[in-house]
Amino acid sequence: MNVFPTMDDGADSVSGEVKRFRVVKTIPISQKFADLQLEPTQASQGLTERTLNRLSVGIGDENTRVNIEGTELRLRVPREIVPFLPVFAFLDGYLALHPRAILAIDGPSASGKTTLSRWLSAVYGCETIHMDDYFLPRERAVSERLAESGGNIDQERFVEEVVLPLRKFLPLVVRKFDCGTQTLSEPIALTPTRLLVVEGVYALHPKFRSLYDLTIFLDVSPSQKAFRILRRNGLNLKRTWKHLTVWIPLENRYFRTESLRGNTDVYLRT
Repeated sequence: MNVFPTMDDGADSVSGEVKRFRVVKTIPISQKFADLQLEPTQASQGLTERTLNRLSVGIGDENTRVNIEGTELRLRVPREIVPFLPVFAFLDGYLALHPRAILAIDGPSASGKTTLSRWLSAVYGCETIHMDDYFLPRERAVSERLAESGGNIDQERFVEEVVLPLRKFLPLVVRKFDCGTQTLSEPIALTPTRLLVVEGVYALHPKFRSLYDLTIFLDVSPSQKAFRILRRNGLNLKRTWKHLTVWIPLENRYFRTESLRGNTDVYLRT
């Protein structure tokens, strides 16, 4: 059984003629929305009309969609996706030439990995595997294991559930891990899709890296990272303290050891 369908599933076909656009200007409209000023392009990694229209879904105004007959092409989109537009252009170009792709998104906490993966799912209909579901159970988090680069993830279960089935073209059946209760969910069968995304810190661990067709590293400044973590955790000061003093030092050591910055297909600072 193929993990991915090779037929066109609504995405741009490998051989079909596709209209592409490049962003000329981004115009902030409010805290939530921005307008993109667009022009047609012949570049292979321009944004396709299909992708742009899907990015505008949920705005609630049909007039915000791409109008390919007009002289001025404008599209209203959520502001949170603006930093990620180069990723969509990159993927549109890749998927125009390849029938399938496995994409890894790595990077520090609060760099936008989950946000990007959510929009990739909305645009491409892809399944996403979250590295947060592969934290190492507390009973196995001994000092010797945590001294390893990426030792705080359950590498063995990730290899068993994700790496080996993909390499053997078998269906994916995964389980989510609840850090609070230290329990695994019931098995979840993933739907075969043209694009599969693996997102989270440690996605590009050396034991898994050869699995991927495409790699992305999202980066963020230390100050912005701390601000986003505080905003995300709210009044849960215990969780914030553990994040800043335990989890971030572990991920920083992993990034230094594996030299990920500058060694992926796409590098974005968010």
